[in-house]
Parts: sequence; structure tokens; C-alpha cells
Amino acid sequence: MPVKTIQVPVRGMTCVNCARTVKSTFESFGAREVEVNLSSDIVEVKADSLDWKGLMKELREYGYEPALEEARLLITDVEGPDDASRAMYLLRSLDGVVLAEEGTDGVLRVVFSPLQLERGDIVRAVRRAGFRCRLLSRDEDALSAREDEERRHLRQMKKRMVSSIILSIPLLIAHLGFHISPLIQLMLAAPIQFGPGWYFIVNGWRALRKGNPDMNVLIATGTLSGFFGSLLHFVNPSIFQHVYFETSALIITIVLIGKYLEARAKHMTTSALRRLMSLRPPVAIVERGGSLEEVPVEELAEGDVFVLKAGMRVPSDGRIVEGEGYFDESSIRGEPIPVRKGVGDEIIGGSIMVRGYAKAVAERVGSETLVSQIVKLVREGQFKKARFQSIADRISGVFVQVVVGIAIAVFFLWLALGPSPRLEYALLAAVSVLVVACPCAIGIAIPSVVAVAMGRGASLGMVIRNSSALEKGGEVDTVVFDKTGTLTEGKPVLVSRIPREHLKYLASIESTSDHPVARAIVEAYDGPLLPVEEVKVHEGMGIEGVVGGRRVLIGNPALFRFLSVDVPVSDGLLYFVEGVGSGSLKVRDRIREEAPDVVRMLKSMGLGVYILSGDSEENVREVAGALDVDGYFHSALPQDKVAILEEMKARGLKVAFVGDGINDAAVLSHADLGIAAGGASDIARESGDVILLRDDLRGVVDAIRLCRASLRRIRWNLFWTFAYNVLLIPMAGGVFYLLTGRMFDPVWSAVAMGLSDVSVIGNALLLYRFR
Repeated sequence: MPVKTIQVPVRGMTCVNCARTVKSTFESFGAREVEVNLSSDIVEVKADSLDWKGLMKELREYGYEPALEEARLLITDVEGPDDASRAMYLLRSLDGVVLAEEGTDGVLRVVFSPLQLERGDIVRAVRRAGFRCRLLSRDEDALSAREDEERRHLRQMKKRMVSSIILSIPLLIAHLGFHISPLIQLMLAAPIQFGPGWYFIVNGWRALRKGNPDMNVLIATGTLSGFFGSLLHFVNPSIFQHVYFETSALIITIVLIGKYLEARAKHMTTSALRRLMSLRPPVAIVERGGSLEEVPVEELAEGDVFVLKAGMRVPSDGRIVEGEGYFDESSIRGEPIPVRKGVGDEIIGGSIMVRGYAKAVAERVGSETLVSQIVKLVREGQFKKARFQSIADRISGVFVQVVVGIAIAVFFLWLALGPSPRLEYALLAAVSVLVVACPCAIGIAIPSVVAVAMGRGASLGMVIRNSSALEKGGEVDTVVFDKTGTLTEGKPVLVSRIPREHLKYLASIESTSDHPVARAIVEAYDGPLLPVEEVKVHEGMGIEGVVGGRRVLIGNPALFRFLSVDVPVSDGLLYFVEGVGSGSLKVRDRIREEAPDVVRMLKSMGLGVYILSGDSEENVREVAGALDVDGYFHSALPQDKVAILEEMKARGLKVAFVGDGINDAAVLSHADLGIAAGGASDIARESGDVILLRDDLRGVVDAIRLCRASLRRIRWNLFWTFAYNVLLIPMAGGVFYLLTGRMFDPVWSAVAMGLSDVSVIGNALLLYRFR
């Protein structure tokens, strides 16, 4: 980072000693040169890097206030972490910028000196670097703003796609060999090239300004070459006998379809992130100065004590210091049964207190909370890019320059050494090179397979969201399942055999409770219930009451010790019915009917199968044993799941993860292939690469098989397009003339290009035969 000069207004300095204190504070944090102007309250600092957060905090502790301003910047065309890093590096290099960092919501927070910069200066600097951006107001929700921007972009993309498809239909007929007047083709192609196709020209130019040429550059250059090369037909039809308007227009149309599908998938992910952030309540009830005060959750500070009552959502990660209660952590851990928490126990922001009353101290707030970390993990996973698409992007970075360079070299070689008429032959050879190298096949090699695979997947009951799903899914060698709601039905059921006479009393008293275990007992009994009286809930232990005139107890061993009631068993969930009998019962989540067959089929395909769950070891071990999987992980929070998955990937495994809950969103986005099971939550569905529409795990097997078939087609298409260019560019440039004494006519370029299109598209269409 270069040395910057920053002028910081500092309020509160009144004397020379104040100036010395401020100067020494800046120097202690690494400032190279510090000049304090006491009369104007300005500190001029020269530094390459400072801990500005720590510096400003220490100045405030001394009683001085740095009068800096803050801007929130939403960059709407970030395609990966590299783009965000490039934007932050640019901002940090500006004189006057103190701090530039990206929040979990994807917004850049810029702290700057108002003496050197205005908000407009920051926006203009980012735009000059090739990014689209806009300022957010202080109270504007970043994810909602991003979702609005993406919704607007999606509408624009759909409009471009539809108009391009309509205009392309007659040109497709011409491409298939039917004669349409070149003038009519021009009239149809020009609105596509400079209407919907303008998107690629503008974005290609932006990519060049960023120093990161991509497929937009390739598509723009190739289609413009074909379009303007075709205009030569109207200059001299006897030499330039063929036009290529239909080819350029069809490239734009096909790629626009892929871009629209990509934009729609990105919009779905942003919607999922906004719903994740909504797990955090808007306000918290905080104990301050002996009284309770309602404050916005953004103002909650580490160490604040907040109050929780039944039905309230926990505002931050913390620890209970008074009281106890049951907490529904299903949105975080994925397990449906509420967990009892007491003094000293940790609670998770976003969970819900189902029953009880407690006070807790905030330990992690803002971006440090578990929910914010899940959002961050999902955003990081969102930027996965398919390996083959990355290869195509890298090639596009040099392909255009190379082809244009070859065309120019060919032109001057023919002009200097070619036969008469040299100028016409030189122009003919250069145009042949540009047309034969038109990136139609490269542009549609992957999108054509993706489009067909998406259609075939839909007919099989799945949504495939991007090319990355197909490419990485085809290489998967390990499948990791969430347990609750994925391998199991996600609903506790009574698995113990209880005498019906006993069950009648148990179901009657549990009908007064909404606890998941109570519901499982009630649902296991199909007869009439008995009258219930004197019900008493013992928090953390169980329930007692009088049912049909008999005393009934259900709970853990602590309840029976507390009430001095002896039963013949001492472990698990116990019950006692006065004058009828006692015993223990077990509630478990039932394994899906098709799960054993799915595990067997995956193993027969050579895949390793594992379980990764937030449930207890006992429960996970029981399911793992019943399904005969290769291994299991238990008691894992969302960030633990991501860490376990990354460790598996570090060992060289290609991992597919199958999940269904909010708690699975982060790990779904980090897996090589994220599969959202049927019945998944909206957030899980929108974080997955593949979404199963039917609530049937056999779709996992179909998804991986389809990915493998698609990967084979993608590999063949890329091989063919690269081999085609390597062979035909030299032939068009002059090798064909040296071999035969005849020019390589642009008509043949069009035919060869058409054959490459047919080969690529035909190979993709074979996926419709997938069973």
C-alpha cells in the first residue's frame, strides 16, 4: 500500500498538551508523519497502513472525536471475491480514505475525511475502475437494495432475451439453409447486435477496463467481426458472396439465454441471504441502569444484558446469566426438539425461546454472530465458478487478441507477397480468419449442454441452477447427507412399544403440551383421551398431573428423584401411571423408506457416503448403523459443517452435500455440489446447485448420474471447439492456398462454422436420451 496523506478533523483539542497526546496516539499506531494544527482542529497524517479502528477507539477514550464520515457502497456487478478485493484496494489507495471493508451483507463500508473527499468522489472512482455501484442511505437495508437491483437486472435480461429470440427465429431458418435475402437478414440482425447484443459490448469494455477480459469480450468481438464482415457483401457481392448475420445474431441469443438463467439463480441466492438475515430480530430488550430499554439490535454491544421471554427470538449469541428455558434451535442446528438451557449455557442468535424466562449477556454481536457468519459463508460459496467456464474465460482473455493479431498479420502478408489482386485477396483472407474464428462454438459449448441438461433435469424432477453444478457434480466421489429431514422424516415419532393402557394416560396428559416429544406420544395413540386435571410443568424435568383420577408423571430421571417416585428403570425418558404401571419410552426420528436403497445405489456407483449432522452422537450413530454408511459426524454447528466439508475437500475428495434446512445453507454453498432435498426450506433451496422438486431421495442418484453425463458432453464440446480453431485458422489464413492454389472462401468459413455449431449443439441434444 503506498503512503497516503490523510487530513483528519479531530474535535475536543483545547491546548498544546492535547495536541501532543493526539500526535503520540497517531504515532503509536504506526503513522509515519503527524502534523497537528490546533487552531483548525486538523491532524495531517502520512501513513501506509494504520489500525484505524483501534486508533479511533483510543482517541475517543481520551475524549477526542475524529470527525470522519462514512459511506455505504453497493457494487452491483461483483462476480467474485477478486472483484470485491480489487474495489477495496482501489478505495484504500485514495487519499482521504481511512477504512474500506466489506460487510457480511456484501456492502462496502468506506470511512473517509470530509476535508479531502465527498461521497460523489468515491462513487466516481469506483465507476472509473469499471464497476457499477450506488450509495446507500444510512437506514437502507443492503440485502433488500441488492435484491431490488438484481430484480431490475433480471427484468432487463428477460426483455433482452425475449426480443432476441423473436428476431432470431427467421435468422435460424436462414442458418438451417433456407434462403432469406441478405438485406432482410441485415434488418433483423442489426437490432439484435446493437440492442440485446449491446450488453456484451458494454460489459466487454468494462472487463477490459478492469484488466480482466472475459467471455463478454470474446462474444462482442466475434459477433461484431461477423456483422461488419458481412457488410462487405454489399460492397462487392462477387467476392464476398456470403453473409454471417444469422451466425452473429444466434450467438447473442444463445448466450443471452444462459445469462438470464445465471441472473435468475443469483437473484434467488440474494433472496435466501435476506431471509437468513431476517432470523435476527429488529430490537432487543436490554437491561441498562437498572431498567429495561428497547434498542435496535444494531446498537446491541458486547457485554449488554438482554431479556428473553417465551416466543422471543434471541438477538445475539450469548450466555444465560439468570433463569432458564427451552430454545428452538431448528433454524440453526436443524434438530426439531427444543433444548433446555440454564445459567452458564450458550444461546445462539436467531433461535427462539419456546418456554421460560431468562437474562443473557451478549458475547458476539453484529457481524460476529453465528447467523452473520452463515450469511458470510453462503456469500463466499456463491462465487464458485465452474472449472471449464474458468478455462473458457481465461482463453477469451487472449483469444481475441491472438485472432485479431493473426488477421492483421495475414492481411499484410497477402498484401506484400500475395498474387493479384493483392488488396482483395488480403482482405478476403483476413475476413476469413475473423469469421472462421468467430467464437460461436466456444460461446455455446457450455451453455448448450447446460440448457439441455436443465430441461432434462426438470423432466426428472430437479432444478439445475448453473454450469458449475454439472461440471463439479460430474466429478463427485463422496456424498454427505444431513440427517434430520433429509435421511429421516424430520418428525419425532414414538418407537418404543408401550402397552395401550399405559399409552392412553400418557397421550392424555401430553395433549396439554406443544413439545415435539409430546406431539409424538399423542400421535402414537388413536383412541379417546381421558380428562386431565392439575397439570404442572417442571421446567427442565418433565410434566405431572391427574389423568382419569390417576397420578401420571413423564420426564427425565431428575423429575422422579425430585418427586421421590421409584420406577424400575433409571435412564432415558421415564413415565409412571398410578395403579397401572411404569417404564421408559424412546422418541426417535424415523428413517425415510427409500434411504437404504439410495445409499446402496450411491455405493454401487463408487461413491463414499457419510452423514453430517447437528444431532447428538447417539442419534446419528443409530441412523448411520441402520444405513451402513462409510462414516458420520455429529453435534456440528453450521460453521463446523463447513469446516468438516473443507477438510474433506482438502484431502482431495469431490464432495456433494444433501441438506434441507436453514442450518444447511452455508455448507450447501461450499460443497462441490449442493443438493437441496425435496421439502427443503426456501433458504436451503436457494443455496443449492441442484434442487430436488420431489420429496424422494432417489433424485440424488439421478442428479449425480445426469451431472456425469453432462460433464462428458462438456468435455467433448470444448475439445471440438479448440481443435476446430487450431485446424481452420491456419487454413483460412493461407495454408489452404499453399496446398491447393485456391483461396479459402468466406463461404467455406461459414459452412465450417455451421458444422462446428451443429456438432456442439447435436452433442448437447444427446442428453435428452438420458434415462
